Amino acid sequence: MGPGTDTLDGPARLRLGRTLRRAIVAWWDRLGLACLASAVSVASVMGVLGLCQRLGLLGRFAQPWGTILTALSVGLLMTYMATAVHRLARAVVHRNEVVLDEVARVPARDFVQALGLVVTQVAVSAICLGNMWFYVAWRSTVGAFLAVVFGYLFALWLLNSLYHWPLLTAAQEGLIPPAEGSSGPSLRHVLRNGFVLFLGAPAYTAGLALVMLLTMLVLSATGIGLVLAVPALWAILGTQALHDHMVRLGMLPPPDEGPVTQDDWRVPND
Repeated sequence: MGPGTDTLDGPARLRLGRTLRRAIVAWWDRLGLACLASAVSVASVMGVLGLCQRLGLLGRFAQPWGTILTALSVGLLMTYMATAVHRLARAVVHRNEVVLDEVARVPARDFVQALGLVVTQVAVSAICLGNMWFYVAWRSTVGAFLAVVFGYLFALWLLNSLYHWPLLTAAQEGLIPPAEGSSGPSLRHVLRNGFVLFLGAPAYTAGLALVMLLTMLVLSATGIGLVLAVPALWAILGTQALHDHMVRLGMLPPPDEGPVTQDDWRVPND
């Protein structure tokens, strides 16, 4: 992933509780911006879906091309929103000044790379799920075994996918140096680095994925939580995890969280 040593002591050691605390504090400190980004993301997607339905592209009597056009429109919009929200998350986690114009302005090259990442994630997921369904349909011991194998592969793919968007954003903004001989960020290196981070801390990644999943389910069940919290909080959690990995690898200094002081309670004398 870049130069640096594997530092495992003190504040550089990976701790899931510490990552969650840092992410929640960062999210709370920029709560207004985070809620705005989440609301705009959800409202934009819902607006496009509503427009497509109004135009007759969705529904019982819609033509197949209408569904395809709707899926492409929503996919392009979600790719842009994911890129912008992760740029915001990077600024929030790294305590940088947030300039909305810079967050919203996504260069064409970065957007194309983000599209490539979306296509890769969807394609690999579809291959794993398709093979699982195919082998389950065999209704045999061999088929069940192969279905379980692809199920494990799908789970591993989802776990290292947690790092893909934060890694892509960090590489595009120069936080992660390009590989030797490369002029800029590479999608291949993003996928490789995600796998490396997962292998370096599988239990940490699995715990993070579980927390993110439960958080999304709980907030989505409230309705308003899905609109105001899920997109930005999800991005901040992943970005904070990448930040802590980079601290562990010596690529970033440990954050200054202030001295730890012990509470001193005294009973006043009358």
